[in-house]
Amino acid sequence: MGEYNKKDIKLSKAGDIELEATAEDEDGNPLYDFKMTSDTESLEQDIYNRIKTNSPDWELHPEIGGNLEDIIGEKNTQEVAQIAEDQLRKTLTYDNRIKTDDLEVYGIPTDYDEVTFYIKVQVDSVSEPIVIPIPFNFIRGMLE
Repeated sequence: MGEYNKKDIKLSKAGDIELEATAEDEDGNPLYDFKMTSDTESLEQDIYNRIKTNSPDWELHPEIGGNLEDIIGEKNTQEVAQIAEDQLRKTLTYDNRIKTDDLEVYGIPTDYDEVTFYIKVQVDSVSEPIVIPIPFNFIRGMLE
């Protein structure tokens, strides 16, 4: 299994850097520092970042990106879901961020124009795998 408990600067779901008050100055005003991830938060954050973007959004890593925009407007078919699942696997395993053997990606239709993609990662530090649902609408794209 891969190493999935690395520390990183914590980001909000919108991609903003999160800060936390760590001390006070001599006037009692808070001093802020970067909030850091703990446990598997860095892994989960990376999964969302990779899935929400499209290649080549990351200039230094043009292979990273879920490219789910490519299936907006398509019909909710098993073939289209398979294309998306393959692309999600590709972006999540690029640069070995997630080991192929630790990853499962599958889509389940939830409505005539919606599917939920499930990202399942087996992490050795926890007994149950991490499962992240990614709701997707074929008209509007990713649902938050």
